[in-house]
Amino acid sequence: MAITKKRIIDKIEIVGPFKHLQVRYATIIEEDGVEINRTYDRGKGVISPDKDITGEDQEIKDVANIVWTPEVKQAWHDHMAVVK
Repeated sequence: MAITKKRIIDKIEIVGPFKHLQVRYATIIEEDGVEINRTYDRGKGVISPDKDITGEDQEIKDVANIVWTPEVKQAWHDHMAVVK
């Protein structure tokens, strides 16, 4: 009887005009290859276009590099300048 535990990216959502990334992780417990439990968490929370993503999983980087265009990054920068 082997019990294993793994954590995977379950979902990446692109949210709002500034293309924030919401990443949901799943922790899966299996016994002899059969899933017996699954829980979810949001990890570090929402990732905004000004964040350094060098330490993120490649899947997150790939999505960010597609949706965080120079225009989106500039719009986020301009928005944050007004909010502060």
